[in-house]
Amino acid sequence: MENPLAEQLINLTTDIWELPDMTRVIDLEEVQRQQERHPSPFHFTEIVSEAINSFLYQMESSESPRDMMALHKGLLLEEKEAITAALKEAIQQGAIYLFPYDVAAVLEQHQLPFTVDDLMRNVEENWLFGFIMPALPDWYFLTFVHRLEPNDTYTTGFKKRPNENV
Repeated sequence: MENPLAEQLINLTTDIWELPDMTRVIDLEEVQRQQERHPSPFHFTEIVSEAINSFLYQMESSESPRDMMALHKGLLLEEKEAITAALKEAIQQGAIYLFPYDVAAVLEQHQLPFTVDDLMRNVEENWLFGFIMPALPDWYFLTFVHRLEPNDTYTTGFKKRPNENV
């Protein structure tokens, strides 16, 4: 029998967000470890929902997924529905990742387009998610979701360095 949280995450991404083909790389043991270190009054599915919402709809940074998709598709930022549709289509072929609490160790082991210093928000206070999409192969997006205020989210993009595979 599958873990109840895993089933809830599948339902969330498939039924609510209508992203059935998006790959979910979320270690459920890591979720538990992070919850034990920094308890959150919010269910993890709420956290993931806020991350997806931020990824699809926020435009707080000039490197946001919305800005990059608009540029890629030749859309105006005012064409909000078209940008959202393009992002939803693109993330179906992509993935959402939950970074482990010790993100510094991950950065030491893997060549990523950002460093610990680039993580503008404290990882202790925020869940950290990564998004990648084949439609925007030069970009890696990070979404921060505050552990105690999940509607306090921020998504930004990082351009991959040449010859870098994430």
